[in-house]
Amino acid sequence: MIAPRLPRIDVGILGCTGIVGQQFVRLLAEHPWFRVVWIAGSKRSAGGRFGEVVEWRVEGSVPPVAASQVLQEPGAPCQAPVFFSALPADAARRLESWYRDLGHTVFTNASPHRFGEERMPIVAEVNGNRLGDLFHGSTEGQGTIIANPNCVVAGLAPPLAAVNEAFGLEEVTVTTLQALSGAGRTGVAALHALGNVIPHIPGESEKIALETRAILGVDIPMSVDVHRVPVATGHLASVRVRTAIRPQVPVLCETLASFRSADPLPALPSAPPAPIRVHDMPGRPQPMLDAMEGAGMTVSVGGIDQDALCDARFEILVHNTIRGAAGGSVLNAELAVAEGLVGADARNPTTPHAV
Repeated sequence: MIAPRLPRIDVGILGCTGIVGQQFVRLLAEHPWFRVVWIAGSKRSAGGRFGEVVEWRVEGSVPPVAASQVLQEPGAPCQAPVFFSALPADAARRLESWYRDLGHTVFTNASPHRFGEERMPIVAEVNGNRLGDLFHGSTEGQGTIIANPNCVVAGLAPPLAAVNEAFGLEEVTVTTLQALSGAGRTGVAALHALGNVIPHIPGESEKIALETRAILGVDIPMSVDVHRVPVATGHLASVRVRTAIRPQVPVLCETLASFRSADPLPALPSAPPAPIRVHDMPGRPQPMLDAMEGAGMTVSVGGIDQDALCDARFEILVHNTIRGAAGGSVLNAELAVAEGLVGADARNPTTPHAV
């Protein structure tokens, strides 16, 4: 149990009624360091109470502390210094920038602000040591936008970081089997998904390769194929790697299981005991059995073996809406608080007019 930081930091949530937004609400409702004081859905839902408007689709039930909160219109004024964003890409591009320019710190799951000047996606255990650079690189008088990566990359980065550190990555091949929840609450029609596999997700292969290389800090060839499968939650990926040193299976298993951040993370409320769990039972990990490992924050790895064509292969599983989305963003925010980048000394946002 991690002692609360008092007083808790006021936060707002942008895009709170979708699946990732609901995860933000669930994870932050009783968070020891943060207090949700402002939530926004769409213009259509503004003015309604969250518990009456939301079609709850994630673990548990609507948190009582959130049920009675009135939804604000995106762009409405808010004095909370920190935002968590689950906005769609087009809205995120405009609104996240606007709130940042007013002095807010925005932790976003959306893709538009993962790259650009002084920006890169953050996975706390892999490149969390770059978080301070992103804050210090922000323009005077402005806030900061901190993005977590694509949901597959959030699960792929820790195992690949472990392999790269121990054996030197030279080439990576990834084939994904991605859950329907990754497409959002209304993303894939039931008749298209039922008993089917869709071997295409627009822009996904490019995102996975680009973001993985950036987070690891390596420029290596990556081949990525993506598939949408009729699974509710949990992205599975088959990974094959070429390495400078060919790993023996027992050593590779130990390397993955013992992986930790190069710079030890402080005690953070959302951090799992270990970022990677290695499964030695055949046929694991599985989304139904293992997606909630570590409260959804642990990356499960199994099927570890040498490969006839590459040096090694393994399967990874990530909970796409927790570790791969809202949970990863909350963990980044916790790290920012622990490092003094967000909190009592943060810049106070100005009071805006609604946009």
